[in-house]
Amino acid sequence: MHTIMKSILATIAILTLSMVTQAQLTLEKHYDYSANTVKINNTDYKLYIMDVPNSQCRIYNPDHSLYKTINLPVPANSYLYDIKFVSQNMFNSDTKIELLYTYYAYITTDTAGNGYYEYNTKIINESGTVLVSAPKVVYSYIKEHSAGVYKLYLYSTDYSSWPYKVGTDIYNIPGTVQTSVITTSADNAIKPAFPNPATSLVTLPYALNHGSTKGIIKILDTKGNEVAQYTVDNAFNNLIIPVETMPKGTYFYYLETENHLRNTVQKFIIN
Repeated sequence: MHTIMKSILATIAILTLSMVTQAQLTLEKHYDYSANTVKINNTDYKLYIMDVPNSQCRIYNPDHSLYKTINLPVPANSYLYDIKFVSQNMFNSDTKIELLYTYYAYITTDTAGNGYYEYNTKIINESGTVLVSAPKVVYSYIKEHSAGVYKLYLYSTDYSSWPYKVGTDIYNIPGTVQTSVITTSADNAIKPAFPNPATSLVTLPYALNHGSTKGIIKILDTKGNEVAQYTVDNAFNNLIIPVETMPKGTYFYYLETENHLRNTVQKFIIN
């Protein structure tokens, strides 16, 4: 009986070890750029990445095979800033992929290099046809306009004068809106950095809603690699970080809260 019991315990130990081994995390795929998942219609999921140097949105199937490459027209001396709302049946009813993208340029106003950022946003389809052109727009959200009715809100800011000129354009959405892209008024907020460009210190303003007590601000380089992260709480409303030792260039940052929701991506430059 003792021998039988030892055999049973040994078998259980082997099975347990096998189950633990099978449950370990394994790397499935590495992308050199920031990747995100999107439901492009009622049934199909895709991954997409934002390639800033090549001004491209590359879309992949769930098995990581390439699905489509969409070239994003970005003027000379401008840079890709954000890609949102990759979809198939939201902005119209055809089968082509559409997306919203934003790009920016730094406009100098004097010989000392002072100036302002100018943002522009477009909605295009995979063939390059422009569905919406929105000058000066940097922020874009889909909000519930009334019960079950959703609208696209485009917020423009003209930094070329003081005080800044702001505006809001509201668009009807003719197609199906996936719930994952809807913005609520209770969203946490990450705001534009200042000074921008920065040389020694940069301030990253943020706001946590009443349902969040802490979050993480993550900083990425232009390839989507995480270079730093900072834990923040609702006792403060900004994060000040030294940047003197960081390589010069463009960085992106966003706020992630306890529910793992990623906020709108912002950007700052180190000179």
